[in-house]
Amino acid sequence: MNRPTPRSSVLRARLLSVLLTVALVGLAVFSADAGAGPLSAPRQDVFYGMSLVSATDGWAVGQHAGTGAPKTLAYHWNGGSWVHVNTPSPASDTAFFTAASTVSAADAWAVGPGILQHWDGLTWQQVAAPVANDYLLGVSAVSATDAWAVGHLGLMNPKHSVILHWDGVAWTSVSYTDPGTRSSFSSVSALTPTDVWAVGSYGGGTRGYSGAHPMAMHWNGTAWRKYFVPNVRPGAVLQSVSARSATDVWAVGSYGAGLGSRAFVVHWNGSRWKRVSTPSIASSDVSLSGVCARSSRDVWAVGSAYPRTLTMHWNGKSWRTVSSPSPGGPGTGALLAGVSDTTSGGVWAVGDSGTASGGANLLTLRWNGHAWKQR
Repeated sequence: MNRPTPRSSVLRARLLSVLLTVALVGLAVFSADAGAGPLSAPRQDVFYGMSLVSATDGWAVGQHAGTGAPKTLAYHWNGGSWVHVNTPSPASDTAFFTAASTVSAADAWAVGPGILQHWDGLTWQQVAAPVANDYLLGVSAVSATDAWAVGHLGLMNPKHSVILHWDGVAWTSVSYTDPGTRSSFSSVSALTPTDVWAVGSYGGGTRGYSGAHPMAMHWNGTAWRKYFVPNVRPGAVLQSVSARSATDVWAVGSYGAGLGSRAFVVHWNGSRWKRVSTPSIASSDVSLSGVCARSSRDVWAVGSAYPRTLTMHWNGKSWRTVSSPSPGGPGTGALLAGVSDTTSGGVWAVGDSGTASGGANLLTLRWNGHAWKQR
């Protein structure tokens, strides 16, 4: 079970990784001013993740889609606009980014299937990976000498999960006890060098939710340890994790419900993971793919309630749904794949919206303190 990438799967089950064909060349800029329209791109161009470090610095990553060869996609936020920045793209059908982590204006990471790329302030460059055939789905950097990347081995059918560590010189594979068969980590959140969480699932494989178990592992500076996460029949998966403190960590995903899915949310209180109830949503396909914990009373989770985007907010007592733009026409859908924030820069969410021709346009939303607005 792994974090899904193609929009068709995300809207329906958010379980299987499907390949996209992507191509877009050149520079594209769109303004964040109130009167600006949405960023659009030809065919299937999608954002899968994002990471902001300040009000003037952050990245949104994904894939360019079109008629040519697939290409990785990265847009940089400079405080006034999102600017497309060229990235190296491997000659592969799996050329896309799944996640990003920003440390500073001259230090950011983006990962994907067989992809570990670093931003040095001027260019994106591919960095050697310690294992072959790795499918990386999450990355989180504490500093220039301390970063983590997670995922699994194998493309369409995960063999077992993978954890990599960056020490400032090279990436290395870190040993741990694999939680179970067909395991995959979907997300990682590093607070300090001795406090890191990675979440995902194991056991589901090609059977969908049936038999899937959510998993969470913690790094204490010396070793990785597995912690029990309550499950839901027929099975649940975790897609994203956000750690605010040693006693306040959130993870989100989905669980099987008939032919569809429902939102799945758990919280770590310093001693155990506990399932937290979510609002009832009128959609057969509901899933959460991103979470951002700002404070104990301010947490955002994003995803899809087919065919619309889904945003939920935690106020310290309960989760509630918040209206969010869902561009696209009849027979199409919109989804949000990632969410990030800064103290002074507010909250952003990224994803894509479907087109009548079966393609997808890049989608960026910003929370202005009162409502989500498309930018």
